[in-house]
Amino acid sequence: MDHTAHLVMVRGIHVVLSQDPVVSKGLSCLRSVIEDVRNTYTTALLAYTFSLARDTDSRQQLFKKLEDVAIRRYDGLLQERTKHGHCGY
Repeated sequence: MDHTAHLVMVRGIHVVLSQDPVVSKGLSCLRSVIEDVRNTYTTALLAYTFSLARDTDSRQQLFKKLEDVAIRRYDGLLQERTKHGHCGY
């Protein structure tokens, strides 16, 4: 039941998003600053926003940024563990 309600809600949000000129202008504004976003939380929030808006290009661009951050943090953790004699597991 909860899953169905969530799907209906998301579908309803998409219909509203696709028809509201204010939302369209807002998404356009957000789209123009994707490259400038440096905060991980903001990047994730934007990825969710563009997922709801079904803008797959912007969503993929943001997911790539999140993936890059995750890889850098994981690599840093492995290097730190290696420095201190841990096996990295």
